[in-house]
Amino acid sequence: MPIQVYFKVRCETHSSQELRIVGDIPALGMWNPFNSLILHTNNEIYPFWVGQIYEDLEQNTLIQFKAVIIECDEIIWEQSENRAIQIRYQSQSVLFSFSGTFTQMVKIQSYYDQPSDSESESIDIRGKENLSLKFSTSL
Repeated sequence: MPIQVYFKVRCETHSSQELRIVGDIPALGMWNPFNSLILHTNNEIYPFWVGQIYEDLEQNTLIQFKAVIIECDEIIWEQSENRAIQIRYQSQSVLFSFSGTFTQMVKIQSYYDQPSDSESESIDIRGKENLSLKFSTSL
């Protein structure tokens, strides 16, 4: 079944760096950072980076992944354990913070589980549809 996963990561970087999501499925590079999902940012949403994948996955598939910062051939890996998301819906969102040294999970939830309210933020992902994301900083 085709699955869509949206990633939104809070990460401060230098202009010469890029943020990627690397993981254990082909759309995330099979743990090869140079074949991974490149996230995008701009002046309006920085320090947030966004990206999405479409992958044929079965429901309840567990995806493991990490964020990496790449500058030329230098790679900064998250120092924490692998992150994981279990596929439950055809569209899901993954939200977290990554600083290169300190990692804090913000929230992982399904796009369909999110209520629409004034605390939601609407972003445009590469000219596609608008995605409503609600942030929760409590752990």
